[in-house]
Amino acid sequence: KLYSDGSFGSRTAAITFPYKDAPDARGQLMHAEGRLEAQVKRAREAGLQVAVHAIGDRAARRVVDAFELAGVLPSDRARIEHLELVSDDDVRRAATLGVVASVQPNFTGEWGHPGGMYEQRLGWEKARRLNRFASYQAAGLPIAFGSDDMPLGPLNGIGCALAAPEKEQRTSIDDALRAYTSGAAWAGFAEDEVGTLR
Repeated sequence: KLYSDGSFGSRTAAITFPYKDAPDARGQLMHAEGRLEAQVKRAREAGLQVAVHAIGDRAARRVVDAFELAGVLPSDRARIEHLELVSDDDVRRAATLGVVASVQPNFTGEWGHPGGMYEQRLGWEKARRLNRFASYQAAGLPIAFGSDDMPLGPLNGIGCALAAPEKEQRTSIDDALRAYTSGAAWAGFAEDEVGTLR
């Protein structure tokens, strides 16, 4: 796993606009130009699955760029961890590469409602565009749900996916169950061991 940026809570997620509550801040990218791309390429050449943490839209674009330059293929099941804020164009590009969105609906449940941390950091118009799981699925991104240990366990996250404030953030119960089970297993190349009862 590699990191491309930080978090919204610490205002280190790399975004393309200023933070609402810190107008001089736009977060930070963790790698100098070319370094992330080189690491992704080396990992692929070594036969390793690549997962890159990206929370802000600037970081997500950088990761998709790195995946393109490294020649990532759908069979690699390269993952973007979190993928909270991302442009529609970068979602489409990621889907073309077969990138897996490894995401956490409980983040929306914890911080994504009006008055929550997302709105405090970004303002509601930006905050409501985070964690758009339905849009990711519609664009063809494979989805894997996880908890990131906040709290551990899928039931909370399933509830968050069903009751998110914005339509684009919600999934059906069937899609949420699939994302937490077979989707997560597939994302980790473990579909022959776990994920479904047959």
